[in-house]
Amino acid sequence: MMSEVCTCDCVEGMKKLSYDCIDLIVTDPPYYLMRKEFLDETITSFEEYKDWYEEWLKEAYRVLKDTGSLYVFVPVHHFAEIHILIKKYFVGKQVISWYKPNVMIQQFTMKNYFPKLEFIGFYTKEEKNYTWNKLFRKYGVDGACNFIVHKAIYKNTREGEEHSTQKPRNIIKKFIEASSNEGDVVLDPFCGSGTTLVEAKNLHRKFIGFDINPDFVKLSNERLRKVGEVSDWL
Repeated sequence: MMSEVCTCDCVEGMKKLSYDCIDLIVTDPPYYLMRKEFLDETITSFEEYKDWYEEWLKEAYRVLKDTGSLYVFVPVHHFAEIHILIKKYFVGKQVISWYKPNVMIQQFTMKNYFPKLEFIGFYTKEEKNYTWNKLFRKYGVDGACNFIVHKAIYKNTREGEEHSTQKPRNIIKKFIEASSNEGDVVLDPFCGSGTTLVEAKNLHRKFIGFDINPDFVKLSNERLRKVGEVSDWL
């Protein structure tokens, strides 16, 4: 299986993959509050959003190996509903907290607290038989468990200028190290700027990425070329 980045809807892209061919999925699906920026404008309610969400989850479950894992970034305010939805198909293993102490969120006149936390759900296809490499052997116990990023990824930072929701590479790196091995295939159905793909390649994994935005696919390929050559499927 070649490493590829594809401009297409992820459900259609995953339908072209064979059953039980992916070792690890790490992804950041568009959040409901950002649906107008990243999703079909026909999604006008949270119920419609959950229906769309479940469609890609079904395909993710089909292509993931029995020993595989799924990591999903989920906003705090919708985590309960999305977590229950994901657990219809996958085994919930852990809720990982990403603490962002120095993030300044523009909320204008919103009557609310500033969010400094984001959740990542860790799921597996089976209860016990899944790939796991102990991170504390490399990072120590504290370094393996804590995800504190003082400079989060936003448009006004050096990393992430082209994509508004780009995730930090050091978080993605730990997920790939913990839940896959060299030569495994890592899938990101919503690859965006390609951070998951870049880290997969850096760690000597194969990768597949889908995104409906051709500009983001182009950006992913540009970032991947800095790591090495990659085939284009644009």
